[in-house]
Amino acid sequence: MSTRLLAHPGSRHMITDDLESHFFVLMWTALHWVEHDRPGHPRVNMEFIFDEQRPYGDGIIKGGAGKGMMYLTKGSELFEVQFACKPFNDLFWGLWMLFAKYFRKWQDAALESEPGE
Repeated sequence: MSTRLLAHPGSRHMITDDLESHFFVLMWTALHWVEHDRPGHPRVNMEFIFDEQRPYGDGIIKGGAGKGMMYLTKGSELFEVQFACKPFNDLFWGLWMLFAKYFRKWQDAALESEPGE
């Protein structure tokens, strides 16, 4: 799922959510099946990135913090992974940069629209 939908359950589903979801499928598959320089490396915490969630009132569960952190910091667990195939590596990191930029814009807009701030 997209970071936005995980963080805001019940939000209107958009095409960008589907595109980002496809990126996460590509990421998960690549980290498991494409040769890279960190196989089994403890800094690549797949559970935090893909399974992080927390309960809120009324039975609502939100997630996406692991994905959001991946976008917001160069200290991200994935930031230094390099895939052996250069064209794939370039594609992967180009997509990562695209979705990181989109996430930051979405997050900034959400912060600006919060009441009382």
